[in-house]
Amino acid sequence: MIDLTDTSGTVGTDIEPTRETMAAATPRAALRPEQAAPAGYVDKVERLPRSFAIERKRQLRAPQRSTFPAGPTEEQIHRSVVEWLERRGVAGLLFYHVPNGEVRHKGAAGKLKAMGTRSGVADLVLHHDGHTYFLEIKAPGGRQSPEQREFERRAELAGMTYAVAHGLDYALDTLRNWGLLE
Repeated sequence: MIDLTDTSGTVGTDIEPTRETMAAATPRAALRPEQAAPAGYVDKVERLPRSFAIERKRQLRAPQRSTFPAGPTEEQIHRSVVEWLERRGVAGLLFYHVPNGEVRHKGAAGKLKAMGTRSGVADLVLHHDGHTYFLEIKAPGGRQSPEQREFERRAELAGMTYAVAHGLDYALDTLRNWGLLE
């Protein structure tokens, strides 16, 4: 804010503008070179806390609208399924997760790809009585990627069982139907 009070205490337009008052009232882009602040000059502006700026950005963003109510994430469902398998899985059941979806350094990703890592592998691989099952877990409303659909096609061509479960209840029902839960 510009203080237009002169030394006598009166306020008004009869005060002679100075370089400082003109610079403060004029946007920097509108100043002529001779009016610009000297090199190294820094405006004394009160900075707001960073948290204020971050919160303001959040307020300005368009609200994210989902067609599905908020619910458990795919990871939460996955962890619950694993817990069920550990506690209630049938005798002789072998299951594991293939951690293909993580972000990796380019060199590590290239090495893993050369060693046979494939995108689209299901979340859980289960073996029981000489048969292999693949379970892809999705949060309600989640969709398979093109790589996951291709993996499903290839697994079924190879005679393996593959299912996509949207939510915990569907995953547990699928495992019961396969005879993998007690």
